[in-house]
Amino acid sequence: MRTRTLLASTLLAALAGCASCDSVPSGAVTDCNAQVVPGGAAVDLLFVIDDSASMSDKQDALASNLSEFIDVLTSSAIALDIRVGVTNTSIDNYSGGLLYGAWDPTGPFPGPVNTPYPFGTLVAIAQDGSGVGQPGHFMWGTAYDPSHVTSTWGGPRLLSGGPNLARDFKANVRQGDWGSGKEQPLRAMRASLDASMVTTGANFGFLRSGARLAVVVLSDEDDCSESATPKNVISDSVCHTAPIDSQYFDPLDGFVDYLDTTVGKIVGEPPIFAVIAGFDANGDPIGCATTAFSRDPIAPRRLSAFVDRLNAAHPGRAKGFSMCQPFAGALSTIAQAIIPQTMPLEQAPADYRMMVVSVQRGATSIRCRMDAAGAAGVASADVVYTPAPPGGLASLTFQNVCKLQPGDKVDIQIICAH
Repeated sequence: MRTRTLLASTLLAALAGCASCDSVPSGAVTDCNAQVVPGGAAVDLLFVIDDSASMSDKQDALASNLSEFIDVLTSSAIALDIRVGVTNTSIDNYSGGLLYGAWDPTGPFPGPVNTPYPFGTLVAIAQDGSGVGQPGHFMWGTAYDPSHVTSTWGGPRLLSGGPNLARDFKANVRQGDWGSGKEQPLRAMRASLDASMVTTGANFGFLRSGARLAVVVLSDEDDCSESATPKNVISDSVCHTAPIDSQYFDPLDGFVDYLDTTVGKIVGEPPIFAVIAGFDANGDPIGCATTAFSRDPIAPRRLSAFVDRLNAAHPGRAKGFSMCQPFAGALSTIAQAIIPQTMPLEQAPADYRMMVVSVQRGATSIRCRMDAAGAAGVASADVVYTPAPPGGLASLTFQNVCKLQPGDKVDIQIICAH
């Protein structure tokens, strides 16, 4: 991001409509002390990872490709304040059980022996001496250390930017494969973002007001979210064959409404949702086959319907990706969708016409035609200036030829006359 002040007679002539600029024309901007100070954007990322018996190799594939995801985010033209939390799909099992089964842990780290399922709690994974995550080696205090983002074993559950972000992120997606075979990613998502969790509970500090929220689900099964007791969805066969809107399941429309109203009201915009699951190469939820994994993903009927209903409410903010395609492409696309197009201005000139905005894309400089929000031609403008609301900041929103892409740089020049 660069800003500078210029005396440019040709630009001033275009601005003020004069043929000669030997004198300052009426209506010209003359405050040459104005400055532009760009602001950043907060981004909260929630990853919900299937930790059932068939998921170890899929988690490894995700971890191996996370660098692509992080690289795209860090190439954003708008500085991002990133927070990342990882939970898994274990809420309860088909018999209603709430605990991980017995497991004889090896090595120096604790395993999930009779530990409660996370139920939406952000979970940290222990690392070996080289910083590699040890699958399923949870790091917890009492009930996942609910009052702190760092467990008593020393691992961060709430990740932020810094030199260790990639390492800790890759470690935390290795949630292991000892979890419940009744995958409930939508219920885990809702629990993770519940007010009691993010304000005073185990996920304190995760969901921030005004942050851009993205939820990413990785699962080789479909969603079997069921809050009712006693349980009706008591096996994979019931989960796979019951109608997606069966009374057995928690209603999909309830999850849509939760994201759009309860959560959307906090973050200020519709959250982004992506799922990497058993979609085919065309994005159809019919399952897919690959020799790369120990078990091929099945058809994600409910997860696909959830994506469709989110897009019906706010088109383009949700997408399903095939687990049988390279993860790098999916993660790059997800990251590009997360990059914001609105840049807050911590300091802006009183007259937006003082700003001349361009986007540097590789060796090409793209001059952006700017208009003010509410103007007649705003839809065709490349940058939309929005004045500061009460208590807020003015902003620039990039669109059309100036819609921001990874690696872009924004250049703002100040034009004035004196």
